[in-house]
Amino acid sequence: MTDTESTQPDDLAPPPTEVLIVDNDEAHAQVVAESLERVGFACHVATSGNQGAEMIEGGEFDVVITDLVMNDVDGLGILAKAKETLPDAEVILMTGHGTVPSAVTAMQQGAFNYLLKPLDL
Repeated sequence: MTDTESTQPDDLAPPPTEVLIVDNDEAHAQVVAESLERVGFACHVATSGNQGAEMIEGGEFDVVITDLVMNDVDGLGILAKAKETLPDAEVILMTGHGTVPSAVTAMQQGAFNYLLKPLDL
């Protein structure tokens, strides 16, 4: 081992980034979660906007990835809830129904990014 290599024990490693994925398409949410977990993120899945809003209330997430179009609470509602409850969290919206006006609205309301489905993972 050289002097430049870290000898930091695993128990001192920083905790993984906590990610909440909110998507009413459960299969899509699971694929996103599994892909992010492979590179070291700790992922949690909500399969409705209501469930996502509840998890935001009770959790500590660093990143929230949410679908824009959902039946109950939509992605802009999740964005607003996250910004209110977890002001330091970044929120990424994803949608299969992307339009320039919806992208502009999301960014104006504080979204970190706006991605079109299908995602290129």
